[in-house]
Amino acid sequence: MQNLISFSAGLLALSLASAAGATSIDFRNAAFTPVGDVNHLSQSYGGYSFDFDALRITDMQHEGTLFWDSLDGFGIKNSNNWDADEIEGSEVLKISFGQSLYVTSFTVADLFPETNLVEQGHYSTNGGATWGSFFADGAHLNGEVTVNVGGMADHLLFKSAGSTGFRQGHEFSVVAVNVGTARPASIDRNDGPAVPEPTSAMLFAAGALLVGRRSRRA
Repeated sequence: MQNLISFSAGLLALSLASAAGATSIDFRNAAFTPVGDVNHLSQSYGGYSFDFDALRITDMQHEGTLFWDSLDGFGIKNSNNWDADEIEGSEVLKISFGQSLYVTSFTVADLFPETNLVEQGHYSTNGGATWGSFFADGAHLNGEVTVNVGGMADHLLFKSAGSTGFRQGHEFSVVAVNVGTARPASIDRNDGPAVPEPTSAMLFAAGALLVGRRSRRA
């Protein structure tokens, strides 16, 4: 009977973990390669849908085109700004999910501490009503920095901190995001007992039924 209890408990734990677990989506995967110069890209990957848009900060309309490569992920090409492969100046990269997801974190690249400044960027989960900041730390190759978000969102906006001189300033690219369909269970510990998904409930019931039959036979 003990083996059956362990088996059913294991099934339940596995099902709950897969339902709430986050997935790391690496935008450097070749599946995200834009075809030609486009300011909008839609792509499904890892069970999620993503839309990428190259926008300008003044009115959130399309400007420039998406840049992508297998080292730095997504940036923006725009003749009005100083770098052909990163987010800077008036540029905004919008990444939409097509549904509300729990965003655990995202990772950017090409963010460096330089001689006269520490590069920084900004992000928003609410359409630009408020912006959070992140800074270069110099701790990783390729200027990579992972930023914890910890909240539900249906999109992310990214912009730089602006110019520091002629054709120079803060700039970065976006390489990955960590998302899930629900908050991780560890965050819900004070919110009352979790309600199992239908599949989880079925697995648990099946295990309990087996345990009950074995008990009656004993």
